[in-house]
Amino acid sequence: MEAHSRLIMTKLPLHPPYLADRFLSWFCDEILLEEIQGDLHEAYAKKVRQLGTAKARRWYWLEVLRFFKPFLWRATPEPNNSYPT
Repeated sequence: MEAHSRLIMTKLPLHPPYLADRFLSWFCDEILLEEIQGDLHEAYAKKVRQLGTAKARRWYWLEVLRFFKPFLWRATPEPNNSYPT
């Protein structure tokens, strides 16, 4: 029975929701993105094993939305509104 459980666990999709990752990459500063995604991907894999895929996907989306804070946004250049005088 234990071998059967391991077989099922290895077949679970451990890839987090693609759109959630894309959303995070659009708004997260590139310097922080790799570390944040790496941590989220590891935690997602654990959540899939503990809770199942559907609940893990919901959890992942909520975590991504929690990272949606202004201090993590990419720096956008200020518009050049200076005119020669």
